[in-house]
Amino acid sequence: MKHVTATLINLYHICKRELWLHSNEIRMEHTSDTVTEGKLIGENTYADRPAKYTELQLEGVKIDYYDAQNKVVHEIKKSDKMEVAHEAQVKYYLYKTETTWGRRCHRHTGVPYPTAYGTYSTH
Repeated sequence: MKHVTATLINLYHICKRELWLHSNEIRMEHTSDTVTEGKLIGENTYADRPAKYTELQLEGVKIDYYDAQNKVVHEIKKSDKMEVAHEAQVKYYLYKTETTWGRRCHRHTGVPYPTAYGTYSTH
């Protein structure tokens, strides 16, 4: 049985073909300008992030930044175009923190979009 990852959750909502390819370890990210742009946004847009928050890795999950003091999960995306997929991905992060630590994060504040406005909440 294959492990579920946050990327697979995201792809389920975006493109079933890409989901199949990714789950069968057929990947094209190394040639994708979109992936490169997303990595640049994650690395450069929120320069003060490391001073306030922690990047967190759990099995199948890499949370962009986590506020340990307030137990809040944050995720960075370049636009709100695929907001349903982004929300599903963050909900999966909340599930993983709960199953890994035995307690749930309080909430997430939404996805900050550096090039667009909009956040959402799962409260």
